[in-house]
Amino acid sequence: RRLMRKLELRLRKEGLARYQMNAGGRMSIDVSHQLVNKKSALLWLIRRLGVEGVEILGEPIGTNMIYFGDEVALHGNDLCTADIEGAEVFA
Repeated sequence: RRLMRKLELRLRKEGLARYQMNAGGRMSIDVSHQLVNKKSALLWLIRRLGVEGVEILGEPIGTNMIYFGDEVALHGNDLCTADIEGAEVFA
């Protein structure tokens, strides 16, 4: 916890106050822009790769996505990925 606080202060000092830190799991720290999380990054990637579900067929955007994460649990850093409609998310 103390290390994350020190890193957060360093980011602010370097003019990177828009970035946030979260425990990425048991042994990592996720650093991302405050408006970006794993869900928004995956939605961008789905669209960028052109693998979203076919809207006219009623397929949800995540129909063609399978996600494996180690923290798909309450307060886990992968939990937000489970909100992608149609995606298969595994822990």
